[in-house]
Amino acid sequence: MRAADKAAFWAPLGFLAALKAFIHGQFWYLAVLPSFLLPIGERRWRWLTFLLVPLLDVSSLIQILSGPFGYVVGKELGQITTLTLLN
Repeated sequence: MRAADKAAFWAPLGFLAALKAFIHGQFWYLAVLPSFLLPIGERRWRWLTFLLVPLLDVSSLIQILSGPFGYVVGKELGQITTLTLLN
């Protein structure tokens, strides 16, 4: 692997480090990660990283397949407005 290809990994790694370092990072920030993977020059490495991105958040992947678990909006918050009425 050339030095230029190795340098392309710094942006996604820095982004992941920033997400882990700041406690106010939202869950959807990880959806931006594939755009940081685009500069990777070697096609095989680029596709491998795209395929491995869902494994960075396994609990969300399981919730997509099986349904939500853990903390879900409670009844006291679900009836704040008529648009958020949950039954």
